[in-house]
Amino acid sequence: MTSELTQILIVGILAGVIMGSILAGKGFGKIGNLLVGVVGAIIGSYLTKFISINLGSFTLNFGQLVLALIGATIFILLLKFFSRKRG
Repeated sequence: MTSELTQILIVGILAGVIMGSILAGKGFGKIGNLLVGVVGAIIGSYLTKFISINLGSFTLNFGQLVLALIGATIFILLLKFFSRKRG
């Protein structure tokens, strides 16, 4: 459990940095982008369990990063959707 959490945090931080670069000025700030990346990694982790993908043990790989980016994108879209509803 601890190694999985560490893995999620590492992949999430990487995803946050990448998403911050992709959004370039339209993101949530440095800390916000990192948090979005971590939430995205958590979503990506659940996606792997939902669609039954086994990505191995504690090895950080490209597939995990891609799933974290997909999760971060889903999270950003949800944030934008719900913030648009309020405003």
